[in-house]
Amino acid sequence: MSEPLHYFPKSYEESRAAFRSHLDKIKEKWPEAELISETISAGEDNTIDMIYANARKSKDQVLFFTSGEHGIEGYAGAAVIHLFVDEYLDQMDPDTTGICLIHGLNPWGM
Repeated sequence: MSEPLHYFPKSYEESRAAFRSHLDKIKEKWPEAELISETISAGEDNTIDMIYANARKSKDQVLFFTSGEHGIEGYAGAAVIHLFVDEYLDQMDPDTTGICLIHGLNPWGM
């Protein structure tokens, strides 16, 4: 396992960049996975980012992680998502499990 502090970026921008970088690894298991970014304020670089993919064969289950609903805890949630992608993603079955990861529901709070 990586050094724990590795999972905690120092800013919202670093956290968002780390989240977006997970797409390549996720696409190894879910090739149709996509990153969707929704800009939520004019003049600011604040987005809600989502990595999403359906299960490939049957829609038995979906893994759903969100981070930053209230704000500052977004860093802990983003760290959990990062840890999951690094350490547990390979245990998922993309044939029966979809994935939906959402970063920074409240980027102003982060």
